[in-house]
Amino acid sequence: MLWTFIRKELLLFIRNPRELFVLLVLPFLLITILGLALGGLTKSNGITIEGKLAIIENGMEQKELEDWKNSLSKTEFPGEVQQELSQAAKTLLPITTLKEEVLGDEKFQEYFKVESHDIDELAELKADKSYSAIIEVPEDYTFQMLNSMLLNEEETPTLLLHVNEGKSLSSNIIEGVLKDFQKQYTLITNLGKANLIDENFSQAINVNTTVQSVEERETVSSLSYYTVGMSVMFVLYIASNISSFSYQEKRMHVFDRILLANVSKWTYMLSIMFAGMILTFLQLSILFGLSAVIYNVTWPNWVNLFVIMVALSFAVGGIAVLLASINYRMNSETFSSFFSTVLVTIFAFLGGSFVPITNISNLLSRMGSFTPNGAGMVALLQTLQGYSLAEVGQPIWTMTIFGAVMIVIAVFSFPKRGGV
Repeated sequence: MLWTFIRKELLLFIRNPRELFVLLVLPFLLITILGLALGGLTKSNGITIEGKLAIIENGMEQKELEDWKNSLSKTEFPGEVQQELSQAAKTLLPITTLKEEVLGDEKFQEYFKVESHDIDELAELKADKSYSAIIEVPEDYTFQMLNSMLLNEEETPTLLLHVNEGKSLSSNIIEGVLKDFQKQYTLITNLGKANLIDENFSQAINVNTTVQSVEERETVSSLSYYTVGMSVMFVLYIASNISSFSYQEKRMHVFDRILLANVSKWTYMLSIMFAGMILTFLQLSILFGLSAVIYNVTWPNWVNLFVIMVALSFAVGGIAVLLASINYRMNSETFSSFFSTVLVTIFAFLGGSFVPITNISNLLSRMGSFTPNGAGMVALLQTLQGYSLAEVGQPIWTMTIFGAVMIVIAVFSFPKRGGV
């Protein structure tokens, strides 16, 4: 019985040339036009990283070194050992190493401008949105670090990092560099506590940092980008069309006859969902197939592609059921029309179907990643770039959860006996 209703929905599309034009011909025309005319929007020689970094010291490292030496002279260590530890301390100064070997590295300074400031400027620097991050060195940081590394004390000091969330890329790079720096010093600390550091070992300590691209992935061509963008946009029209067809069946009393035939309304709703899934999967297959043959848009991982298409199809099927339920409850297909004319456009914009939304706003991009078309686009583009299935798991789960939520809402929205 379920397959009979699914077959009915599929035949409604096949026998409607206008819908076939909207779902297949129009997106392929837009792929061609946008892919060739707006190719410059998706071309890039790489990610441009520019940032400003401020470093603030609450104390003076050389003074803290002298204080540490004075403290060392009061210990019970023999004079020869004290001299060796003092020599090691000179080569293990953490802030000097950080500023000269890491932040002063030529590669690092190609991308970041590093400035030193006084502690009384901290509030002003936090308010200045031009800075990617601010490194604050606590007072007695060097003194405590030398104690931890060389005198086997338990307490290990930490640097304070203030990041600008509006510059997430550059601030994340700085955070990663700082974490690597502290990891290396943690290693030195552990070696020192095990009495494995002497003046010879200290000569081997060197911290080098380079900034590289975040991911070395295949570049996505403009035709590939708009193949994905237009495909994930136009699958949304399937949901509005199916829900409109289902309301027409209510208006023509077809749904009444279905109920009189003792067929469950849940069977009817499931048929809408599965028809939406099948049509979405077929539409994506045809568009991707044509793009592969004509524009050489090839997929490096077919398993990824299949799983993403199934997840996106499930999300569209969920939307179709929800729209049908709302139409039945409102006794009108107005909401389906509103979805196809307004919401699809908003979803397409947020999802990046027209232009890469990350070039406009990180906030809008984050919002778009929670739409089914936006999540599908992220997953498909990452697949084109060679990401594994595990790496595209988050957008796949987003589409799956989105579809499930739509179905649950539809179940509670559908009126008793269809509102008859």
